[in-house]
Amino acid sequence: MGKASRDKGAAFERRICKIMGEAYGVELRRTPLSGGWAQHYDDVAGDVVAVKGEFPYCVECKNQEGWKLESLLTEKHAWFDAWWNQLIKACPADKMPLLIFSRNFAPEYVAMRNMDISSAFCPNAYIRCDDRIIALLKDFIEWDTNR
Repeated sequence: MGKASRDKGAAFERRICKIMGEAYGVELRRTPLSGGWAQHYDDVAGDVVAVKGEFPYCVECKNQEGWKLESLLTEKHAWFDAWWNQLIKACPADKMPLLIFSRNFAPEYVAMRNMDISSAFCPNAYIRCDDRIIALLKDFIEWDTNR
């Protein structure tokens, strides 16, 4: 991975820390080494870590080009499955996995397991992909922080 890609990913992780931290009233930071640090510490997982307050999610952030949302409606979504599997492998049992992803000129999306949310979650629009739901991050935050 080149420096520009690392910088783009780091900037996206910082943006997600700010958005989620403000919404949930916690202080979030990027996990050092973009999640790689978590391999050495049992209480750290994903790309985002709470440094003040409780945060119920294990978050994996992806800001990459080359994917299309409509591919989730077909069988051609290996990119999504690879991201999801990376998240699930890192996610501890006491956290709920959230995959937050975007690309240039696109909004932030969130993917979560169906079983982690109640049937009351009804975003403006969403996609079901196997056992997951994909929606706009802003819709998820609005629903999750108001329940």
